Amino acid sequence: MVAERQRRGGTAVVEDKVHPTSLQHSCTRRHADMTPAAARKVRSPSVSGYVIALEKQVPMPRVLLRPEQSRGPRHSASALAPWMSADAPSAQLPADSRLHIEASTSSDAPQENPSAVTQFLRKARGVSSALRPGPRKLNEAVFDALFAAVGIGALAALNKVSLQRRDLVQLVASFAATAVLVYAAPLSPLAQPRNVVGGNMVSSICGVSMSKAFHSRPDLTWLAAGLSVGLAVFFMGVFGVTHPPAGATALIAVIGDEAVKHAGWLYIIQPVLTASLFMVITAMLFNNALQKRSYPQYW
Repeated sequence: MVAERQRRGGTAVVEDKVHPTSLQHSCTRRHADMTPAAARKVRSPSVSGYVIALEKQVPMPRVLLRPEQSRGPRHSASALAPWMSADAPSAQLPADSRLHIEASTSSDAPQENPSAVTQFLRKARGVSSALRPGPRKLNEAVFDALFAAVGIGALAALNKVSLQRRDLVQLVASFAATAVLVYAAPLSPLAQPRNVVGGNMVSSICGVSMSKAFHSRPDLTWLAAGLSVGLAVFFMGVFGVTHPPAGATALIAVIGDEAVKHAGWLYIIQPVLTASLFMVITAMLFNNALQKRSYPQYW
């Protein structure tokens, strides 16, 4: 991508020349570089595989389109609609055509001041349906299910042996959620080893601490439960090891059954540390056995 900065009418303009792979033409997009505006690329089924979204702290500027060849009058944003559909034929755009998208920021444009309720409803509506992931392919879903079944089944077998020999639990419910991440979404930042191990360790420490602190006040178990999860979320964020299932790891330490309460501080080592390492190792073995998968992305 080649970026070129120009000056037009006192307004800084950024021109990005994109060579799309899906259509045999080049497309030039321009947007006003208005501080504190920033442009970011969002994957979507658009004409070139990208949509340039303009992020601003003021209302979104009016978008005008003008084909470069004609240099004629500007068109409304609806002129882009046929070209932005995923199934639009490439013949609709000439091979040597370039499309200009300009942000009009004239001072005479009406300024919108939406209410707090309107802003909330707009946010609740979502950014774009183009960001919605599609269903998994059948073969991928089969492998996801197989890996999760084998991983959790092995942990359950170890749990049974551990309870029989030492009365120590080896499996807690939060690891079912961890299995979904490491086996079915191995590319997710939340599924990486540092998040799985670090997040569960931090959360288990918070959970056991609150369980011990409120041990003599069973009537305040609700408070201990809330504090354990809240502290877990805080420290996971501070250490950069956020792992959503670890919130349940903290909660189970407070409201778990007698086997969990009997473990005490050992709960941090077994089942949390041992089970976390087990799931990371099995995720490496399972995912890397497939040609199109790779795990982990980083340590």
